[in-house]
Amino acid sequence: SFPTAVTYWMYEDERIIENSWKYKTTEETRDHYTTRMLLNITYVEQKDYGNYNCVAKNHLGTVKGIINLYSQYYRGYNTFCQQHIHFTGLDINDPHSAHKATTKIYGEPTLPPFEASCPPCPTKCTKVHYCKDSGKYGPINTVQANLAIRWNSKEWTTFNLSRPQKCLINEHNVIELMQVGKPVYKREIDSVYACWMQDSNPKTSEDAKKYYLTSSKNNKILYEFKNIEAFRKNEGEKHELTYPIGGNSQTIFNNSFYYNYDGMNKIIKYDLISRDSNDMVVPFAAHKPDEKFLYTTENNYMDIEADENGLWVIYTSNDTSNTLVLKFDPNTLLYENFWNISFDHQLLGEMFIICGVLYGVENVTTTNTKIKFAFD
Repeated sequence: SFPTAVTYWMYEDERIIENSWKYKTTEETRDHYTTRMLLNITYVEQKDYGNYNCVAKNHLGTVKGIINLYSQYYRGYNTFCQQHIHFTGLDINDPHSAHKATTKIYGEPTLPPFEASCPPCPTKCTKVHYCKDSGKYGPINTVQANLAIRWNSKEWTTFNLSRPQKCLINEHNVIELMQVGKPVYKREIDSVYACWMQDSNPKTSEDAKKYYLTSSKNNKILYEFKNIEAFRKNEGEKHELTYPIGGNSQTIFNNSFYYNYDGMNKIIKYDLISRDSNDMVVPFAAHKPDEKFLYTTENNYMDIEADENGLWVIYTSNDTSNTLVLKFDPNTLLYENFWNISFDHQLLGEMFIICGVLYGVENVTTTNTKIKFAFD
């Protein structure tokens, strides 16, 4: 296919198959547009029966072949999937069709999960909605701590409690998150973890097209790409940082890069134009070599978030298992407000903020996950 597709095998749409003594995956490209994928299963057991999916995807679309392995011979054998990777929707007479990402499935599709058979949610929920299994987390309370008592008051500035108009349904009600879009494939990188970003508050239309990347391979480099094509081709410029990056929860906001200073309880603001750096101390924050990570992924002590209200940092402390949130001014780096939320952040894989509402994601390493709570 063109562009070159990423190929892999999955079992029952749940688990990506990796090479081991039991599974061996190989592939060969017969010409520029045909790929043959082969999966060898050694010592087939009862638990191995089911649907195997061979998947090829690029940013134009996805092709999936479904093969059912069932009991007939009790010995190891090969099952293979051979598909011409031509993405449906591509029309040689329509130059714009290449931008229409599509999906094509060959073979017998799997049955939808049981949850898909449930009736649709009501359009208007009651004020309090309890998620499934939410009882095990206990109540969520908050303390708006006056840190000025323990922290120099010059570090603080005025906090505006009002929301932007685009976040409001009416005078009193905030817009709620109704659905989450499907993941879109951008590119892959050979790294333990990484972070790709776009400017959350771009100054120009050109800035809005740019992509940025950090990688665990070199935590003193920020890569900048002028558009998605350059990002996919890995053709960009390097910003060499004075202070190393900690983790992979950074953000770009108004032509500045905000990140956790590795091994410190500080946030660094790096100006992409002047290439100057400023820092802000995050009160009571854990940092290396502490073992009090923010999420189950254990990559971060801080998660810097941007929304319609500005910048926030979600973080962990050695003094509590509560979730700490600090709102700060992106220009001056002065504190605006602080929340101490009685929810154990280590039960979650990720959090994010939209319109001043904090959302918690249960897991980010499985195929399917749930948003477990929302806190205004």
